[in-house]
Amino acid sequence: MAKSPDNDDEVAALYRLPLGEFTAARNALAKKLGPAGADVRTREKPNVAAWAVNQLYWQRRPAYDALIRAAQAMRTAHAHMLSGRKADVPQADTAHRDAIRAATQAIRELAQAAGETLSASTLEAVGETLRALPSDGPPGRLTKPLQPMGFGALLDIGVQPSRGLPAVARRAQVGPAPKQTAAERAAAKKEAAENAKKRKELEKALRAAEAAERDAESALAEARKAVAKVERDYAAVRDRLQFLEKQRTDAEEEAHKRSRALTEATNARTQAAQELQRLT
Repeated sequence: MAKSPDNDDEVAALYRLPLGEFTAARNALAKKLGPAGADVRTREKPNVAAWAVNQLYWQRRPAYDALIRAAQAMRTAHAHMLSGRKADVPQADTAHRDAIRAATQAIRELAQAAGETLSASTLEAVGETLRALPSDGPPGRLTKPLQPMGFGALLDIGVQPSRGLPAVARRAQVGPAPKQTAAERAAAKKEAAENAKKRKELEKALRAAEAAERDAESALAEARKAVAKVERDYAAVRDRLQFLEKQRTDAEEEAHKRSRALTEATNARTQAAQELQRLT
């Protein structure tokens, strides 16, 4: 049975909830919808990484939209490069990485506000999902992390045959190539092998750089936690010091009053002794 727009809005709202409330809310909605809720009851609860990325869509839409625009621009730039057209690939890659960093920071803040702890493995899954966006499914309703596109997948996003492509890639797109000489086949094979080697090296370097970036982000998060703890400890010590300073001031004032009272009592005693001596 097709869902009504109202039902679809209610289903979408499930993915905006705190993670611990998803299952109960899903079951309640399925019960409310009756026979129309059969599909709702089968919906899988997102894992932590998928839920965290969903919250970016629902609660920080500008950061999500900026990431999607950067991803599309990056893929287009790579596609242009592969087809032999001019493209500023480094700039597109940098903009995409910046958008991922901004999105990751927003997700950290959202998770912290919701009381969810993102482990190192969860943050890695979050990063992979952000790099894989946009996906084919409806946004904001992920249940599992996504895997980033492979290098070869760029050939499936609208690249047209061009002399800029390696010979093997051109043949894959336009069908069987005309009969080649042995020398041409050898040259094409060598070119394909060289390109495959370069691609593997670049993919390896990219994975290493991404891992280093994730490690740096985790280290920065730990450093920020340490700074926050020191600031809390400092605030506690400062408050204690202020309390002790007040106690010291109060004690000094009390001692001064007692000293003045002692002086007055001593003077009174001396005067009384002198008066007594005159009378005897």
